[in-house]
Amino acid sequence: MYDVQESLKAKSNELAEMGKKGTDQQLMLAKQKEITSLLSESMKSQFKPIFVIIPIFLVLYYLALPNLFPSSAMVTFFSMTMNYRSYFILVSFVLGLIFSTGVMIYDSIKRKKLKAATSVAKEPL
Repeated sequence: MYDVQESLKAKSNELAEMGKKGTDQQLMLAKQKEITSLLSESMKSQFKPIFVIIPIFLVLYYLALPNLFPSSAMVTFFSMTMNYRSYFILVSFVLGLIFSTGVMIYDSIKRKKLKAATSVAKEPL
């Protein structure tokens, strides 16, 4: 996804330069089509995890939880009393934030290492 975003940024800058130089409209339309396809690809990659996570959440919420806990089960969390379904939503939300933050940090570290490795490889001996 980051590669697509970097490519999108570069192509957008190229399109802006083409606009400043007064380039032919046909070339600018072709560049705009490239940008639109990259945007579409980026959106698809962002929504893919949702199609996996939502069904799992719904199965757990509607099928597993009612069978595991009695309907009157209450949980006390920081002096708030809530039923098991509310507690499940809270825990899912917090774990989702922790997991997504961890993945973002991991990706950031990985990209920095990759950039460092490519810049070292490009330097003349």
